Amino acid sequence: MGTVSEDTTWQNKFVHTLSGGNIICTSYTGSAEEVEVPATATVSGVSYKTVLSGKVFYGKASITSISIDKGVKGEG
Repeated sequence: MGTVSEDTTWQNKFVHTLSGGNIICTSYTGSAEEVEVPATATVSGVSYKTVLSGKVFYGKASITSISIDKGVKGEG
């Protein structure tokens, strides 16, 4: 995993905000059964550290596997 480049839509599968060098993901909106969460994402040429907030995967019963990079932070 590691860093997601700009040519992917990883961050578009989450409701997220950009704040203080972080991409804060609050809800998963994708439909994949297997989800990978990288430690960083690049948006418009700027690298952001991934933060998972609250119940980001709540109610997503179709997910069978979640892989979270070692550098991902959690809050809430």
